[in-house]
Amino acid sequence: MTDTKAFSFGAQERSWWDMTLDPAVQEQRRALAEEKARMVAQLAEEQRLQELTQYAGPGLVNIIKTYAVQNIPAVTPEVQHDFNESFPGVSFREVLEVLKREGIVHELTSSTQGFMGARTTHLHLL
Repeated sequence: MTDTKAFSFGAQERSWWDMTLDPAVQEQRRALAEEKARMVAQLAEEQRLQELTQYAGPGLVNIIKTYAVQNIPAVTPEVQHDFNESFPGVSFREVLEVLKREGIVHELTSSTQGFMGARTTHLHLL
């Protein structure tokens, strides 16, 4: 007697191609790939900001300290000029924002108005 089910085992299961071409499976894979790309980009951004603070952050702090030692207010445009001379190609604003977020530097806007109502900002170490 022969077994009639011997050669039909797994016939009701989906083939590899059916699984691969299924739109729901493709959408899942696409979502996983997008999530992975987002996480890699976020990690790269965090690493870049960490490198900025390790490399250029202490330089900016030293420039502000130089002004403080000389008893001169650290006016932001002047500090930015000195920073750009010391670290060409590095964004002053990015480094400043990272240091402000970490609580190392505070940017204070003056209460007096200058030329045409412009207000100056000073940098202070905390």
